[in-house]
Amino acid sequence: MRTPRLALGLFVYNGQQHLAAAVESLLSQSMGDFVLDISDNGSTDQTEDICRSYAAADDRVHYVRHDQNRGPTWNTNFVTQVSPDTEFFKWCAHDDVCEPTYLEQCVTELDFLPEVVVSHTRARYIDEQGDEIMRSFRQQDFTDDRPWMRFREVLLGEHDYTFIFGVIRRSALRRIRPFQSVYAGDAVLLAELAFQGRFAELPDHLCANRVHTARATASLPKGRSARTWAEWFGGSSRFALWHTWEALRQGISMAPLDAMAKARSYGVLADWMALRWKGLGWELASDGREAVAQRITAIGRGKPAR
Repeated sequence: MRTPRLALGLFVYNGQQHLAAAVESLLSQSMGDFVLDISDNGSTDQTEDICRSYAAADDRVHYVRHDQNRGPTWNTNFVTQVSPDTEFFKWCAHDDVCEPTYLEQCVTELDFLPEVVVSHTRARYIDEQGDEIMRSFRQQDFTDDRPWMRFREVLLGEHDYTFIFGVIRRSALRRIRPFQSVYAGDAVLLAELAFQGRFAELPDHLCANRVHTARATASLPKGRSARTWAEWFGGSSRFALWHTWEALRQGISMAPLDAMAKARSYGVLADWMALRWKGLGWELASDGREAVAQRITAIGRGKPAR
């Protein structure tokens, strides 16, 4: 069988309320040359029944059910590997929807601009009933030819991080690491993509991000500290900002940059740290003190210090 050009990777856990609307919006696209891979992270509601009904009705839908919930980061990474040979890939949330021409316009842009690694449109925000709440008009400019300036835009610019749900060249995705289990893991992944090439933002609002109380992140406490986010995504709550810093540092180190571009990128990372010096310092004081105390206790019990 011929490999489709595009793989849509929909990750879900207990998404029965809005899953059908998300799947319908994808199956109704004007561009039909895709496979829809749904990865179910051990749902306990009607998600399985909904997915199996779509898989039975449309051979473009592939459904994979896991026996237990392994966390959002694991599932987000797993779904990229179900159909690894496609030319393009797109992550899909179970509660978002796309207008019928979304995929066609994004793929056309990638075909027209080979230097672009991810194409996306501006986003709308909708409520539980699908009614529009607002539209994003932020200027998201990732078109600079200099990779460190694109890196700066990801880390320091005002944007919605919705490019994570854009249509991505598989060749670029293969050259970067999967989602990291750290605070702001979406920023880390976008930063590494920015080193690979430019992003293209189409002006129309062809994707909709649903804001609702059943949303997975709605259960997180208000304020959503770096500690809380890191733990929710499967990482350590201790030194949460520092783990993000280390992930970004590694991304720079691994990027295909010359010496000057790397130096400029490290400068951007220093600016990122300067904006978060209070949080970074607080983690050193609180988590560092705890780490020292645990090490002393371990030594006192005759256990090797780590």
